[in-house]
Amino acid sequence: MDWRFRRVLVTDGASYIRSHLADALVVRGAEVRVIDNLSSGRLENIQDHLENKRIEFIHDDLLKPGVVRRVTSHDG
Repeated sequence: MDWRFRRVLVTDGASYIRSHLADALVVRGAEVRVIDNLSSGRLENIQDHLENKRIEFIHDDLLKPGVVRRVTSHDG
């Protein structure tokens, strides 16, 4: 599959395993948005991507009303 310019949302994306998924998607050219409430994830796992602006990070909780709609909209 060609991931270039595809918009991808990685939930719990600052966790150890999902941060590796974000890494792989970035390498393949996807536009990656990560959402994590950081209850178990760590920003250190995606820090390089944050510093280089290769991903968009949203610190929020998908269990809160309205969050899913907001993070999946085209404007963010």
